[in-house]
Amino acid sequence: LSITFIFFNLMTDVEFEKETGEQIVKQCRTTFQDQKSGYLHITNMRILWTKPAVRKADFSLPFSVIDAIKTKKEEYEGQKTPVLAVTLASKENERKKTPFIFRFIDPVTKEQDFEGFHALLLQSVKPYREQKKKKKLEASQLHVSKQRADLLARNEDLRIVYSKLVPGTLSEEEFWKSRSDLIAKENSLQNQRIGMSTAMLTTLKPIVETNKHIYRLTPQIIHQIFVEYPAVRDIYEAEVPHNISEKEFWERYFQSNYFHRIREQSLSTRIHRRSTTSFEDIFLNCESVPEDLVPKVKLSDVDHSIDLTYEEDRSEHYGAPVDSTMGIEVLDRSISTIRRFNRHSALVLENPPTSTPAETTKKKSKGSLAHIVGAKRPRELTEDEKNKRRLLPSLQEQTLLEDLKETEKLDTVPLRIADQRRYFQSNTSLSNSMEISGGNSAFSESLADWEPKLDQCNIDEGLSFQVLDAIINPPQSKEDKKNEVELNGAIQSKLRADFLEANELLRHFWGCFPVSTRRKQKKLRRLEQILDAYRQSLDQKRNELVRSTNDQDKQYGKYLYPIYNSVCTALRHYEDHKAKLEQ
Repeated sequence: LSITFIFFNLMTDVEFEKETGEQIVKQCRTTFQDQKSGYLHITNMRILWTKPAVRKADFSLPFSVIDAIKTKKEEYEGQKTPVLAVTLASKENERKKTPFIFRFIDPVTKEQDFEGFHALLLQSVKPYREQKKKKKLEASQLHVSKQRADLLARNEDLRIVYSKLVPGTLSEEEFWKSRSDLIAKENSLQNQRIGMSTAMLTTLKPIVETNKHIYRLTPQIIHQIFVEYPAVRDIYEAEVPHNISEKEFWERYFQSNYFHRIREQSLSTRIHRRSTTSFEDIFLNCESVPEDLVPKVKLSDVDHSIDLTYEEDRSEHYGAPVDSTMGIEVLDRSISTIRRFNRHSALVLENPPTSTPAETTKKKSKGSLAHIVGAKRPRELTEDEKNKRRLLPSLQEQTLLEDLKETEKLDTVPLRIADQRRYFQSNTSLSNSMEISGGNSAFSESLADWEPKLDQCNIDEGLSFQVLDAIINPPQSKEDKKNEVELNGAIQSKLRADFLEANELLRHFWGCFPVSTRRKQKKLRRLEQILDAYRQSLDQKRNELVRSTNDQDKQYGKYLYPIYNSVCTALRHYEDHKAKLEQ
């Protein structure tokens, strides 16, 4: 007699608290992390995990917060078990880096449960992933568009070229691809911390309205007040928000004698202000704090063997004469102001940060100044740490060879220059003929004792031909310069626009060489046609201007010739390149 046992794996729907409109799609027996077995559910809204015979879910994950889904197989109770790991995308969730791990443990249907649940989860998460990618792409495009708009607004030359060539001659991407260095510079400037303003706080002036004085306070101004006057910061931390609000604090500050002490005022004015205020002046104790003292700066690596007194005045013909108007009484009256200016200058050079990256992630309490004033100063080093720092350079010199070192890139800080033309025009050259003649005479005197050593000369052949060509073909005589007509502002703007347009076209043309791809070849053919049409229109324009009776137009036409010559040179190079390809 044989008895056959047939086992049926039946699992009815496990009930749990559902949201409005929620429907169960699939349920599977799993373990969660290292806990006992339970049930993993996927609905049309989320996934959740419950313990047996418990209606309330231990946790639930909406599809919108799921970032990564990983699968693997590992040993569990002596059998290969499929594992599903879910990682969250929410930055606020503490478990972002710790995945939710589920093991499918049903001995009969674990493979089918795993594959079906994994497919359903991928299908449910896909719309949210595509939506996140779309938002990220839109944010990136918006950021790039804003950067380009800022560059065009600040750079007049760039704006002229853009308006002339985009989108008719050059596409948007072609134009900006050749200026990737500008975009990289903009990205580097975003992380650059702007230093403390050199302006004194005495320039803070109110907007006067009917019976009211309105002061505009920014985080930078508040930061500067707290840095320059630490007593005000101490009172702020003690009073706000425990006793008074922040708005009331600043109202009292701007009505206090302490704020108005810098301005010249009589004792009667100070007494009148105290009698007219309806509240207690919390800044009375600040007036006794010596804030005009220059902060002490600790100097490191000072050679104590240097005699600083050696630089003192040792002769009546050397040194700066003492100002006779600065007597002892004058110095006593002005020493406080001098020290205040020195202290302000020291603070500007010290450049205390307005915030630090570590503090931005911390939760700030109400009334905290961390987002305005910044972090405290770093701790002082111990003697052992100082000795290690002193010994480290000498050890490196003994163990490292300069020949084997990699070339270090200089960490340069780009300048914030809105208009490059104004920057370079500020570097004026010598215009005085007396200064030029004096420079020539000094140079002649320096050559008086010079003796040539012909046996050690190494003459550059190319440089010699350049000098010979400059001698044979002088650039311009003085008479020709006298006949030149100085262009007015309108003609100069037109000439600059023509130069910028031609320069942009030639930049793209020469950038196609060497022609290594089909894309470059196609672009080169298109640019050749554009340059040929531009050459014809430029030649016609130049001939009309030269024949004009107006001296301004004639000179304008002469200045167009170098531009015309550059375009012709580019077209001749293209013809030579085309002839080589045909051979």
